[in-house]
Formats: sequence, structure tokens, C-alpha cells
Amino acid sequence: MDRSNRNYLATVIQRLFPGYEAEYAYSRFGSQHVTTWECSIYLYHRVIGIGQGSSRASAAECAAHRAVAYHLHPRYSQQCPWAFRR
Repeated sequence: MDRSNRNYLATVIQRLFPGYEAEYAYSRFGSQHVTTWECSIYLYHRVIGIGQGSSRASAAECAAHRAVAYHLHPRYSQQCPWAFRR
């Protein structure tokens, strides 16, 4: 079963930090016709992932992937491998 990166991130955070949710913040750059979106994902008021895309959704997917791959997995996979089950 294929899940979106945002759903997977929410699942991992729920398993690692019960009761907490990631917060998403969006910024838009460029003209109306050539817009680039940037998404920052926060956990405990700290940035855990940043992504860019041509839409808000693609920027959020990119940021969620980076949050899991580069922030959460390296720090918690040894202690809590069950949190990263799909």
C-alpha cells in the first residue's frame, strides 16, 4: 500500500511523540504565472523539513519526505525501529 509522505510523517510522529502534530507553514515566491511554493514543517517549534514545489501540495510532500529521511529516521531508527514501519 502506497502512502503519501505527509501521511507517513504523521504516522511516524504519532508513534514517536504521542499527542503531538507537525505544523506546516507555506511561503510563495515568484510571479503569479511562475510560482514556487516552499513548505516548512515544524515539530516542537523547530524546523524538521523544508521542501519546494510548483504547488502547495508538492512542496508539503517534499518537506515531509525530507523530515522523515533526514531528520527523524537518522535520529530515532535505532531506538524505535517500529515507529518507521509502513
